[in-house]
This record gives sequence, C-alpha cells and structure tokens, in this order.
Amino acid sequence: MNPLISVLWLAFSISCYMVVHAATNMCRGSCEVDFVTIGCYKDKGGTRALPHYIYNERDPSIKNYGGRKIDWFNWNEYFPGFACRCAKKAVEKGYDLIGLQFYGECWAGLSNQHNYARHGKDDIGGCIGDDYQPCERDSRYCMGKKWRNMVYRIVDTSCPKVSFRKVGCFNDKHEVNNRPLPDYLFNDRDITIPNFSGHRIDWRNWDIHVPKFACRCAEAARNHNATFFGMQFYGECWSSQSGHLTYDVNGLSTSKCIDQCAEPCKLHSKFCSGKNFANYVYKIVDGSCEVDITPVGCFKEDPSRLAMEDIFYNEADPGKPNYGGNMLQLSSNYNADFSEFLCQCARVARMNQWDFFGVRELGLCVRSTPTLTNYNEYGPSDQCFEGKSSAPCPSGSKLCGGLADNANYVYKITV
Repeated sequence: MNPLISVLWLAFSISCYMVVHAATNMCRGSCEVDFVTIGCYKDKGGTRALPHYIYNERDPSIKNYGGRKIDWFNWNEYFPGFACRCAKKAVEKGYDLIGLQFYGECWAGLSNQHNYARHGKDDIGGCIGDDYQPCERDSRYCMGKKWRNMVYRIVDTSCPKVSFRKVGCFNDKHEVNNRPLPDYLFNDRDITIPNFSGHRIDWRNWDIHVPKFACRCAEAARNHNATFFGMQFYGECWSSQSGHLTYDVNGLSTSKCIDQCAEPCKLHSKFCSGKNFANYVYKIVDGSCEVDITPVGCFKEDPSRLAMEDIFYNEADPGKPNYGGNMLQLSSNYNADFSEFLCQCARVARMNQWDFFGVRELGLCVRSTPTLTNYNEYGPSDQCFEGKSSAPCPSGSKLCGGLADNANYVYKITV
C-alpha cells in the first residue's frame, strides 16, 4: 500500500474508533452533582465495601427510604435518575463514592477510607443497564444487582480560576505556518508526545471529561498570555497569543465538533470539542472583544412587520431562534455580561460580512434581510436602555439594546 494512503487510513481508523466507542446511555437528564462511572464490583454482608447505607427506594420500612419506589416499567429513565438522587444524598453527608445496589439501594463511602474493589470486580453481568440487559463495558449508567455495587465517584467540574465563553466551531486545515491556533499547549490523547498532560481521554465519562478538559485548557491558555483557545481532535489544547486575529482564518465548521453528550455540537450546547481538523474555540472572559463596533443609534421597530426580522443569536428567550444556551440577566454583572453577549453578536456579523446588526429585547441579535441598511425604516426611537436604567441610552453607548419588541439599538461593524 502507498505510504501516504496507509497514513490516511490510520488517521481515518483512529477517528472512527473514537466515534464508535463513545459511551452508551450518556446524558440521561441533568443532575446538580457531577459523578464519573467506575464499574461493577462485588459486595459482601458484614464487610461492606461501601459501608454507609444512606438512601433507598425499595423498602419503605427503612428510615432512609426516599419516598418513591423503583419504577420497573420506566427503567431506562429511572435508574440514571436514581444515580443522581444517590449522589446528591452522598454529597449532603460528605461522601464521594456511591454504589448502586439491588436495583434501588444507595451505599456510600470515602475514597481515602474505603476500598470499593475489596471483594473484586464483577465481569459476568452483576450489573445491568438499559432494558435490564447486562452492563456494557462503556455504559455510562448501570445498576447493581443483589450483592453488587455499580460504583461512581463524585467529582467537581467547576472552573474557579478562569472564566471563559464559547465562540464556535472552526476549521483547521493544518497548513504549515498558518494554523488558526498554532501553539500546541498539551494533549490528553498521545502519551508519546512530550506535552502529554498525564490525563487520558475518558471516553466512558466524556460528559464529565469535556468540561474538565476545557477548564485545564483555559488555564493553560491564560498562562500562555492568550485569550483564545481551541479543543481539537477530542483531546488536544491549542492556543496562540495572536489567536484573537486568527482563530477563524479557515472558516466556520458546521459538522466537525461534538458536545459533551457526543452529539453534534449545537449553539446551546454547554461544552463542545472539535474532531480532527477542527477547533472548538473558547474565549477567556477579560472584558475585551476582537471585533470593533460603532454604535449607530436607537430605531423604532414594528412587531407586525419587522425591519430587522432575522434573529441570528439569542440570549433572551429559549423559545426563539438561535438560542445560545445562556440567559442574559439584568443583574449587577450586566455591563460585563452584556459586553460578552454583544461581542458574540459582532463575531457572527463579521464572519457573515454583515455591516449592521441590532439588539432587541436586551438579548436578541437581529439583522435586516435582504437589505441590511433598512434598520431605520421606522425612524429613531427613545426606547433603548442600558439594562435596568430608566433613562434612554446615552449617545455612543456600547451597552444598549431595545428593551422590548418595538425598538432596536443598531451597531455597525468597524473595519
């Protein structure tokens, strides 16, 4: 076989392996507590591996009964929910290990005190998953049968040291000396590379791995004096001190990023990562914006026949198009939050080469189609405000938006 073809086939095979071996039954509902799956282990009476029986949903006669019974007829939704309820109870009581046993018992312990594997691992179907079938090697959620613990560890995915926001999914053509984010800070995928982080990609717990990876990449970028960073090929962290000028040089990608549920990345996905030849780009929140805009002013809008009808980005209403997954709040952080929101609107407008855009309902980014300059069709308005301010926007403000659906505050992209 031609050597080049061999290399390409290997890269293709690796990429396919990653997709095929993504965890099953991931992202079943939401939970306030984050936990990772460890595996199925044996247990014994009298010498319990996880000795604290803190919660149950199978026996109302026991004091730790949670008030609901095992839902045998809705099993596939029930047992991941039980895992969440067990984890929350464990956190309340100060434990970081939980074992789901006998279909509805929650046992707990501490990593530094209790050996969940003391009685050995179970590889013969002692735990079950969807449709009561034996737990698969890569299943995210499973439940222990009698005398079997399905073990999980509670983890913290918060990122207290650095704040960052999503920007979008962008191509990386791997052109020598012209990569969008050329500095390869670290990786979780290849132990033979000197910048290996010491962490391996956790495919089974991908929904937990992605936010933790993003946090580590953000910290590395900040230490690199960079504000933009990209997550590529599932486990590579790329950045550059000039990344704010180059991250989009190869254009947007509509198909090369996945979210923390291993599904195609959506605008409202909380976290995403690029596949091969793509960066999912984030920006560290520092008050700056790489796109220059000039305030134009406040203009009337007719809700029955909108001059700026296309909502292309949205942080005001999940029921309207292109919701970004973040609800802009009129709080004490309004100035900083609105600036980040406005910058995201400006990015989208610039990448699409739109000269003007407007802000309506203090959270909808809008534009006119097909004529981009008819934003002033209904004349000037005094119904644009800075957050909760009762006074109309001062001239030249970059914190303004139409408060309701009857006004747009218009900005122009400055080249």
